[in-house]
Amino acid sequence: MLTDPNHSYKYDVDPDSQAFTNRRVFAYSDNGIPDGIQLDTAGRVYAGCGDGVQVWNAQGTLIGKFFLGSQSSNMIFAGQGRLVLLAETKIYLAYISGSVQGQDLESL
Repeated sequence: MLTDPNHSYKYDVDPDSQAFTNRRVFAYSDNGIPDGIQLDTAGRVYAGCGDGVQVWNAQGTLIGKFFLGSQSSNMIFAGQGRLVLLAETKIYLAYISGSVQGQDLESL
């Protein structure tokens, strides 16, 4: 059920084989299965969940939510301080204070 709590994992990546190793729980979602995961340049993790988008710090502690009242399965950063949230039947634009922007995964 979408409202049941769930969790996401983090892994180590073996540099030689590029294999995922050392699976462990990263964070718990209190409403639905985390989906459409994004990272920002400060190491925060964003995931679409059963009630909107939840945000965790780099240690996996829930630090905030974009409560939409419906499931969100994806989002994308749209420049500095802007996050586009895709809900079931609506699209939202969230303005985030500070210099928040999406992480360039190619640089990792």
